[in-house]
Amino acid sequence: MSKEINYSKKPQIYVYSSPNQPGLKVGYTERVAKSGSDFDAVKERIEEGLVKTPNAQYKIEYYTPAITKSGQFFKDHLVHKWLKNFNVEQIAGEWYDTTVGKVIAI
Repeated sequence: MSKEINYSKKPQIYVYSSPNQPGLKVGYTERVAKSGSDFDAVKERIEEGLVKTPNAQYKIEYYTPAITKSGQFFKDHLVHKWLKNFNVEQIAGEWYDTTVGKVIAI
């Protein structure tokens, strides 16, 4: 049985790059920023993950609601599975040797 998502939150998929890390990170957040901005929510989530990284530098390449054309919500695990199905190399963890265009296409 699939895990339920709290839909009062704003599920989003995001992609970011870092100059000191090859590839792109594909992640997920349900965070809602105080500002109400989706961009701010994604930024807060990324920075939360980089809290112990000295001189953390990153660029948000893409973010979008985590919802299919049929209206179903999904998490980043599904995007990771799609990337693997398209023979995209998983560099480490949620980092992939891919392009933003390919992530958007899938």
